[in-house]
Amino acid sequence: MVAGTERFYDWRWRLQNLYKIVDKQGRLTNLRENSIQRAINDDRAKRKMILKYRQGGVTTNEVLKQSDFVFFGQNKTACILAHDQKTIEKIFRIPKLAFDRMDPQLQPIIDRGGGSKYEMRFPEINTSIYCALEVRGGTTHWLHISEAAFADPARIKASLESVPIDGIVTFESTANGMGNYFHKRWIEDDPRLKKLFFPWFIHNEYQLPTNDKVVKTNEEKEFIATVKKHWNIKISDAQILFRRTKKNDLKELYSQEYPEDEASCFLTSGNCPVDQVQVSNMLKNLPEPTLKDDWFEIYEPYIDGERYVIGCDTAEGVRSDYSVASVFKVSTFEQVAQLRANTWKPKEFAEHIQWMASKYTKGGRPWPRVAVERNNHGHAVILQLESDNYPNLFKHTDDKVGWMTNKITRPLMIDTFIEGLDSSTIKIKSHWTLNECLTLVDNNGKIEAVEGEHDDCVIADSIAIQCAIKEAPSDLYDKLESKILL
Repeated sequence: MVAGTERFYDWRWRLQNLYKIVDKQGRLTNLRENSIQRAINDDRAKRKMILKYRQGGVTTNEVLKQSDFVFFGQNKTACILAHDQKTIEKIFRIPKLAFDRMDPQLQPIIDRGGGSKYEMRFPEINTSIYCALEVRGGTTHWLHISEAAFADPARIKASLESVPIDGIVTFESTANGMGNYFHKRWIEDDPRLKKLFFPWFIHNEYQLPTNDKVVKTNEEKEFIATVKKHWNIKISDAQILFRRTKKNDLKELYSQEYPEDEASCFLTSGNCPVDQVQVSNMLKNLPEPTLKDDWFEIYEPYIDGERYVIGCDTAEGVRSDYSVASVFKVSTFEQVAQLRANTWKPKEFAEHIQWMASKYTKGGRPWPRVAVERNNHGHAVILQLESDNYPNLFKHTDDKVGWMTNKITRPLMIDTFIEGLDSSTIKIKSHWTLNECLTLVDNNGKIEAVEGEHDDCVIADSIAIQCAIKEAPSDLYDKLESKILL
């Protein structure tokens, strides 16, 4: 071995000496590991989740490592999964610049024809790197998922299927509320996945220098003490001024963009119309169902003399959206059971609704009032229930069987659900429903599930609550009128 060439076998040396990047000042320079990049590179886990603040250099570091992986590897494919189309070009500049500014004697021979605009292939060593919204097929030896909390979960799941068991996977993202794919993976117990959290204050670049002494608020004093206790970092006056400025600029998005702990950044970020802290606490304190299977849960058995209603949202049964039926006790607006599956055809769903309804009647009387959303596939469920002579079907204000969801009734029923949840007037026992609540967004006035998630349980519960309101005794109706938006 020629003296000095051993350093070329060190990927970390190559990372900081062979490739160029563009820094925040727009200068062409070599990578110099900051504290976050160093901590990530020191960790040798093959599967990592990185929860971070904005512009900490995580994407640059990870994509540069992928580039080196294919420039100096053999028979390897690396994919960078972007969360939207406009980000693809921005991210792909990193491997493109690294290759273009390499010493020509070290560059692998690139395939000048074929491929896509955001792909580089090296036929002699049979390697490639590309950036896309989803994996194109074949085996991916290194998958990096950029801004995973904002990416389509279906694309993430499909892309993960392409990575072999010994392949490398890195998720990195700022927070984007609770309930999305990234958040679910972050909070679940998975020993195969190393989780790395980086608050903004570990990076000494974020400061606003001042010659004056900064008088701290009580909240700032608590923040300083907490950081010292948990991170052994002394927060400077310049960091406090930076923090004040960012809090003033970003308002409610501050904890998302510049997290200080790995809980509050999820709880206070995103565009969720429900109280995420409240829902999160409800999830933590849910009692175990008295009876359950993969497709149903019963939280309270039938009580003699009580009246029950069932709200139903129907799906096609092709493993996409879910068919859901939720049972509520009229006297307390309390959820007592729920069934949910994404494989049932309408006839099967109707049969399961009747099975559940039979659990909440005595001697065949009174049967729960069943309100099926009659939009789309709900018509077939209603026809089946009528064919089976189900005795207590809900009729809408137009005197037709079924609940009609339209531009007037949808916001009404969703607002009622959220108002009831916030005031604890309604009592939700289903983890399926509560998890859906955390993925709701206000999309220009329309409250719905974020792309790639579901709101079928919320819809079914909302229909059931509307039905329960109409069934409630007049004294209870009057009592609840100020608490629920009717």
